[in-house]
Parts: sequence; C-alpha cells; structure tokens
Amino acid sequence: MSGFADARKAWLLKIRSERQHAGSEVFRDDPYRFYVFNQTVPNSSRVEEGDVALISLEGFLVGYGWVELLVNYRKEIVRLRCPTCNRTGLKARMRTMDYYCDKCRMGVSAPLRDAFEGEWYQVSYAASFTPFPDLRPHSDLRDCTPGWNAQHSIQALDATRVWNFIQEAFASEWFEEVVEGKLRNAKLEPAADLHGLGPELVYEPGEEDHRRKALRAIRIRQGQGRFRQGLRDRYGEQCLVTGTRCMEIIEAAHISPYRGLKDQDAGNGLLLRADVHTLFDLDLLGIRPDSFEILLHPRVEAEYRSLVQEKLVIQSETPRPSRQALELRWKLFNLKRGA
Repeated sequence: MSGFADARKAWLLKIRSERQHAGSEVFRDDPYRFYVFNQTVPNSSRVEEGDVALISLEGFLVGYGWVELLVNYRKEIVRLRCPTCNRTGLKARMRTMDYYCDKCRMGVSAPLRDAFEGEWYQVSYAASFTPFPDLRPHSDLRDCTPGWNAQHSIQALDATRVWNFIQEAFASEWFEEVVEGKLRNAKLEPAADLHGLGPELVYEPGEEDHRRKALRAIRIRQGQGRFRQGLRDRYGEQCLVTGTRCMEIIEAAHISPYRGLKDQDAGNGLLLRADVHTLFDLDLLGIRPDSFEILLHPRVEAEYRSLVQEKLVIQSETPRPSRQALELRWKLFNLKRGA
C-alpha cells in the first residue's frame, strides 16, 4: 500500500528565482517552508490541505512535505503587458532588472501594469518537509502523471506513483530510516498560521532519556562515518570557511539541502565550523560556484566578515566540491538575500 494513501492528491511545486505566470509580478517562495501562487496559475484551485507536495528548485527535486496549511486571501494581482504587442507573457530578467517579450523578441524596461483584485494562496509544509538525499531533475517524475506539462508551475501527480518513485529513486537506507520512520512517528497538529511558518510537531512528554538523543544528534550532525572521514581525507582537518583546525567543533556539511546521510560522495560536502554550518544551512552564507568566493547575508555580514576567508580554504591540488551542488545552493542564497 502507498505510504501516501491518506493523501487526497500529490503535486509538484516548481520554484525558480524568476517564477511568475502570464506576465504577473514574480512570486516569492521559501523552498523549505511555503509556496505562494494566485488564481492565474493552472491547478491553483485544486490544491488542498492533506495533499503531498514535492518541491522542485531550479529544475531539481529538493524534498517533499504535506500541505499542512492552506491560506486563501484576496489581494491585488498585477499582470505586466508588453507596450508594443499588449501580450501578458513577459519574463522577468533578474540580471538586467527588466522583462523580455518572446513575441516581440525584445527587452521591456517599462511594461504596462494590468491590476485587479483576485485570489491568492499560500501552502505551508515546513514541519513535514523532508529533504531528498541527492539531486534528481524534476523531469524524472514524468511517469508519475498522465498529463505532464513542463510549463505548469503546479503539476498534478499520482500519489501512489510518487511514493513508488521515491522508494526506487533514493537509497533504501535513507527511505526506510527517514521516510517510513517519519510516517510512523511524526504527528502534525494543524495551526492557524498566516505567516507561512506551518504547524509544529506535537510535544509528547515521556520517560526516555533525551540526553542520549542529544548526543546522537551531535554525532549525526558531525557526520561520523565514511562521509565525514572522506571529507577529512579530501580537505584536511580544518574548516574550509574560517580555517579553524579544532575538529571537535567542525562538522561534515552536505552542500545539497539535506542532512544526516553517511553514504555520500565527498565532492558533495564541506568541513565547516558548527556555527558556520548553521549559517550555510540557513542560506546566510553563500559560495560562488565558479570562484569559491564566500559571501555573507547582510544580516550576518558585520558579525562574521572578519571570521571568514575570502574564498574556500582548498589547496590547489585538492579536488573541488561539486559545482552542480554549489550552483543550487548559490541560487538558494540569492533567493534568501533577494538578489
């Protein structure tokens, strides 16, 4: 039986840094917490609480969660039209800060604004969000739907096929421990939350010694096992951002947006001081994929600028981290800082 048997429906929610529909103003999402759309987006009225949501970022699957909360509200919807052909399908261009009209094949610096009041939606999945252990293109889900449409930001999926896909696509150890374990143990209590934070896990007091769990969490966080040792063999015993050599406070960090798996290639990891690891996980620290330059979010720039190096501390003969994984995290960092 499908582990998503209780789900009404399943959806692929596509997030891109310039995501928009029909020339509307760009939507702002948080890949790990919530997704925003309005009535102009196909399938917008069909999404419901209790559905399964697979999250895609820049064309890659990053995780899944349950639609814990669906907030519906009325707000102005703005469509941007080309002043030459009056078409609404303008595409935002972040680098040049203007738009592009496919029909006219030209940039548009001052589009016409077509504003009206309409329905907006925000789905929250923060408490149940489960990152995938590696990157897979979202096009791998074609067999999970009878009607694949590459242009749809919200793609309908078959819940049973999605469950089978997750089970077959990723490591069995991860699936059994993380996915099935979460279904067995996690209880969610929906709560009214208009800020996209999602519901919280229900607190259930017990007699178990949670100090053991805390120590185990530290060991997992440090990434003991082949993954952590692989990073030490590859990069040496130091934080690649600060140069710190105290290994007791240095952790094995996955570049891709997930945590805890031991059987990963060292090219998809970094050795980071504990607090720097947290900054990286929160996308408050970014690494340029081409030059390994280290940038900080404005919120932490003043406190951390003197502590971090200008570039990753990697010897010239040392193999480089995965560029594909760094590119994905670089996009997340830019989304966080609004670049």
